[in-house]
Amino acid sequence: MKEQTPYKLIVNCPNPEGATLHKIVESPRTAKPADLELAARNLSVARINDNCPALIEHVIRYLLTDFFALAHRTGLYNRQLTFWETLSKISHLTVEQLSTGIFSPKPVPVYQVNFFDFRERTLILASVIAAQNGDQKKLAEFALSELMAKAKRTPGVTGLAVFVPQAMSPILLEKICKATNAVDPVAKYESLLPAPLSIPIDLFEFRLGAEGIPETNLIHPNLVKPAKKNAFT
Repeated sequence: MKEQTPYKLIVNCPNPEGATLHKIVESPRTAKPADLELAARNLSVARINDNCPALIEHVIRYLLTDFFALAHRTGLYNRQLTFWETLSKISHLTVEQLSTGIFSPKPVPVYQVNFFDFRERTLILASVIAAQNGDQKKLAEFALSELMAKAKRTPGVTGLAVFVPQAMSPILLEKICKATNAVDPVAKYESLLPAPLSIPIDLFEFRLGAEGIPETNLIHPNLVKPAKKNAFT
């Protein structure tokens, strides 16, 4: 349930003649790490509402730049191609804080982020849990349930992203792994939800690093290869 008027943000490319996400998508196999770094620098996310939470801005920029580059570097983009390509098409976003209750709505620290292209089509949906107070399991399940419900009633969505505090990630990791058949060596990277959605869902965790700046990591699909066992142990 929505709590307030959405925050709004605009995605711009200050130098359209320079490196851009769109150019990377057009020729991913020839793009080099330096090209992706330049494209990330050539992307700005500007607030229309001054009071948009800083964490939300971080999550948005992370998905559009760091995750975009990570998927390219590791080859994950091949398994989630449409989702990855869509990241280059985002022109603006809205952010809605959710609430619980019908007659006396109570705001909760859960935000839904809607990623639009210039035609006003919703292409990506994200959920961000901004705090871990109270019943963590209940809050995590509420966030996931609301995101899935929004996706089912929004045609054209190419992918979902869930951002949670580090301490809460195990609560959703098991659910998402089960829903996407992560035991399969190929399916775990595609991370597709069952029909009728049939779109990838990726899970990220964050923690506050130095000077309160969030540090974010992709935890599903897990791209870290397991360490080899010592033959002598």
